[in-house]
Amino acid sequence: MTNVFRTLRDDEIEIVMNAPAMVAMLVAGADDDVDKDEIAEAIHYATTAKHRYDMLGEYFEDVANKFEDIFKNYISDLPTDLDTRQHTITSYLRQLNSILPKVDPEVAKQVHQFLLDIAKVVAEASGGVFGIKKVSKAEAQWLSLDMIDKPADYEMM
Repeated sequence: MTNVFRTLRDDEIEIVMNAPAMVAMLVAGADDDVDKDEIAEAIHYATTAKHRYDMLGEYFEDVANKFEDIFKNYISDLPTDLDTRQHTITSYLRQLNSILPKVDPEVAKQVHQFLLDIAKVVAEASGGVFGIKKVSKAEAQWLSLDMIDKPADYEMM
């Protein structure tokens, strides 16, 4: 694992590693229907995004190598009831609020931005005319990832 997370415990690193898959599941499952296009887009974005975030190259390599397995495991392990599943994922992602302040603020910003970006990519993966750029109401309510504090909110701590 990259040195940018050297201040974190192993269990905290695992949460940061799993967060992209959890965000993808949160958004993809918001309408209670995770379709193959959403899964494919989430996996594709996670495996190709490293060029967009300069401080996180090794993180993206690790995420890319594990993303599909993590995502598929969560699909089968999470509750099937929509409200319970969304609550479980939200609670999981809230853990980042005590983890990201422990890393360099720029790293925290890039991780947060990546999570926002993957949420948007997944939301735009299906629906609309010919499946192009249509975000459902159910998915839209999760796009801002309000359960995760913005890094600027805790930089002054």
